[in-house]
Amino acid sequence: MPKATRYNNVKYRSRLEARWAVFFKTLGVAFEYEPMTFDTSLGWYLPDFYLPKTDWFVEIKPTEPTVEEVIKARDVSYQGYKIGILAGPPNAKIQAVFFIGGKEVFFSPGYYQRVSSYWQSRPGYILRSAIWLRKVTGKKNFNKGFKIANEYKFKER
Repeated sequence: MPKATRYNNVKYRSRLEARWAVFFKTLGVAFEYEPMTFDTSLGWYLPDFYLPKTDWFVEIKPTEPTVEEVIKARDVSYQGYKIGILAGPPNAKIQAVFFIGGKEVFFSPGYYQRVSSYWQSRPGYILRSAIWLRKVTGKKNFNKGFKIANEYKFKER
């Protein structure tokens, strides 16, 4: 069960989401937490973050997303939004899947092979994590953000 965590006067549903908030804040990336709910073919979907400067929604997962979670994200992109799912803590080895206009943009090769076989007719291509993070955050160096986010000591309540 995820542990709700407070950071910067916001209560996040999980410690992992709070770590990503620390990462974004450390890099100076403006973000909003759970600002908008979407209706998808599989029900309601509430992405964790919105990054207004680059106009991206980001969902955080502790492990590789399920096919259902990927379909919900894809459905959001069909509605004209850019959205990505990050799996794992803030580091250079995160797994992810991203959509722009319903098209898959990947940088996790193993995940790409499994998911692309599910949507054989949809084009997809692989991106390295640094390229995607640069595009979404508008920043070039993430080492400071990775370090501070992963070492941050949250206060227990």
